[in-house]
Parts: sequence; C-alpha cells; structure tokens
Amino acid sequence: MTATERLCAERSPAQVSVREIADEAGVNHGQVHHYFGSKEELIVATLERIEAAFIDQMGEEYGFEISSVVHVAAARPAFNQMLAWLIIEGTHLKEVRRLKMGQALGRLFSETGRSDREAIVVATQVMAIV
Repeated sequence: MTATERLCAERSPAQVSVREIADEAGVNHGQVHHYFGSKEELIVATLERIEAAFIDQMGEEYGFEISSVVHVAAARPAFNQMLAWLIIEGTHLKEVRRLKMGQALGRLFSETGRSDREAIVVATQVMAIV
C-alpha cells in the first residue's frame, strides 16, 4: 500500500500498473492479486488506510477544527494528490465513494458537542478542503 500511495501520488493511478506497484514494493505481482484481488481493491485499501490515519491525526494532534485540516492535509500530500487524480479522471469514482471519511468525521465532530447539522457542515467543509 505504501508503494501504491507513492506511485499514485506521482502520476495517475490509471497510468500505474500492478506490476510497477509490485516492483516498487519488492514483491511478485501475483502476491498483489492474491492479497487484494485487483488494482481497484488495492487502491481502495490504500485510500482507506491513509484516510484512517488522517482522521486519527486530526483527533489526536489537532482537534476537530476546520483550521486544523490544513495542517493535517499538508502532512499527507500523497493522499491529496492520489484523491485528486482519481476524482479528476473519474475512472475510480466508485472506489472514492467507498471512503468513509465524511461519515467518520461527522461522528467525531458530533462527539465534540456540535449538533448533528453542525457536525455534517463541518465534515463537509473538511472534505472540500481535503
């Protein structure tokens, strides 16, 4: 997943092959298919891992304020670049839609005492910034 993140941040995920990812990771490309099934599932797993770390970092280090998103996003440029490639191309939108960031952030923001509506608005703003 680290190799996927690095390569898909440098250039479009559509231009990156499973064989390149496997070479970057130092494994056989068959192992990638064995563990993830497809390139799309590998991309989803990579995005979910980065997304979970993003959400955790916001809560642990910065708190759940809009201004903190800039700091967290700056620390994870590969996630932003990878997401941008996927959205711009539109080739993996179903994988992007599987991300739970908006829902997870909404729950976390509501735990800070905000109303459900406020939590949804803040979570949406965070997603837009990212």
